[in-house]
Formats: sequence, structure tokens, C-alpha cells
Amino acid sequence: MASTKVVRPKRKLDGLRDRVLDEAWALLIERGVADLTLAELGRRVETSAGHLLYHFGSKDELLLELLRRNEADLWRQWRLVRSG
Repeated sequence: MASTKVVRPKRKLDGLRDRVLDEAWALLIERGVADLTLAELGRRVETSAGHLLYHFGSKDELLLELLRRNEADLWRQWRLVRSG
């Protein structure tokens, strides 16, 4: 008997991931790293902190993903500030 591999569409998860990262970035700007909580982020994207941990592993991993996602823009802004 041949096994059938179930392929789940990523669209819904990718949309949630984008929403999570967008809201996390907004929270980071509003509150800073120390006051960014997974509980508050979960409320904003209508999911649980546990769900966020399942997908990102930890708050630190979520923050690293934010930096990776926004790295080019951060460098561009830094260069503008440095150039006067």
C-alpha cells in the first residue's frame, strides 16, 4: 500500500507569520525588548503565547527573525544617520 503524503498549504501559516512579525515589530518600537511579551503579542494576533513559542521557539528566536527580516532597512537607516 502506497503512503500518501499530506501537504498542508503554507499560505495561512505564512499570513499568520507575517502578522506576528509585523505586530512584534510594532510592539518592539512601542515598548522595547524588555517589555515585549509573547502574551501581549498573542493577544494582538489572536493566538496564544504557546502557539508563538511552537512556531518561533523562544522570544529570542522571534527577535532574531525580526532582525533578519528588517536587516536591510535597518542598515539603510543607519547609513542615513551616519551620513548626516
